[in-house]
Amino acid sequence: MLREVDVSSFVSSYISFSPTGDLLIMSRIDEVRGKLAVVKVPSMEEKLSTEFTFPKSQKKHAFDEIIAFDADGSFLAFGLGKEIHVWDINSGKEIVLTPSDNDVSGIVFNPIDGTGISIHKNIISFWDKSGRVFSESIVVAATSISNPLVTSDGAFLLLQASTEVLIIDLEIGLEVGRINMDDPIYSVNLSQDDEYIAVGSTFGSVRVFVWKPDNLINDACSRITRNLTFAEWALYFRDEAYRATCPNLPIEPEITITPTP
Repeated sequence: MLREVDVSSFVSSYISFSPTGDLLIMSRIDEVRGKLAVVKVPSMEEKLSTEFTFPKSQKKHAFDEIIAFDADGSFLAFGLGKEIHVWDINSGKEIVLTPSDNDVSGIVFNPIDGTGISIHKNIISFWDKSGRVFSESIVVAATSISNPLVTSDGAFLLLQASTEVLIIDLEIGLEVGRINMDDPIYSVNLSQDDEYIAVGSTFGSVRVFVWKPDNLINDACSRITRNLTFAEWALYFRDEAYRATCPNLPIEPEITITPTP
């Protein structure tokens, strides 16, 4: 064992390494108060810390869902009620912003451009590390959402709703898909290559989904034996030019009439 930090005065504690692995974040929680600390690894020397009282509206057991490092571990953000606290790890500077009138239920940073993304009931807000809140926000058709995940290319945002996973295209700012579960969802996660979404339900089932359009097409093409016929294509795509959805599969041959001599 390298070092030990005593957290016995608190009911529970949450720990997570920074993306670079040289920092460890710890949140220590009791019934009315909490402490958030960032320590160096492996010395366990405290670099930053703050103590706070939980807003009455905040669910203490979900505090770990509203803590996030940016991609290079230089900024840390956490939510307290309606407030988002953003720390510059290197300078120790802290800014506080309030993007919404609703409590924060999730925080994540876009790994490509560093934009902060926060969840407030059914509203998605965007802000930068200087504290500037962007005027654009996204409202989704769900009672409440949480557990935001951004794909490694910064293109898509995944959100956990009651029995669904929402897929948001961040470039166009619109919901482009949903994954439906029969039971209430307990957890959602992405594979490291973003190819699969794993969804766990409160009743013990875990399902893994292929979700990207190209991967869905490839998966479908591996299960079927032909492309659409010309009649089927005309029925579903009307005036759109015919093409082979699965290039490796045969298409219906065109019928040509040969005149009788």
